[in-house]
Amino acid sequence: MLRDAREWQVPAEDVLLVGEITSMSTLLRDRKNKAQGYGRSRVPLYLLVDPLDGEGSATVFAEPDGSGRYRVEHRVLFGEKFTLPEPFGLEIDTSVLHRE
Repeated sequence: MLRDAREWQVPAEDVLLVGEITSMSTLLRDRKNKAQGYGRSRVPLYLLVDPLDGEGSATVFAEPDGSGRYRVEHRVLFGEKFTLPEPFGLEIDTSVLHRE
């Protein structure tokens, strides 16, 4: 459990995946700023669950290029399944997710 702000400061090279769920107050940061920051920091996988995107979607960003972009983006709508790349290799069923 992370008890204070210092514990949230994890070196990017120690992070395998970051997950975010958008809300009205974090929409722009989650969709753009964080994706760029994680890509620049070479975080291998960024999972964005976005209940505010039309009917809802989940996007996996992979293969960061270090300049703020991910080479691979795989987006599915709520109700579809997707697989998190290795080292996870997990199939995620988004039918359990709901729009806000």
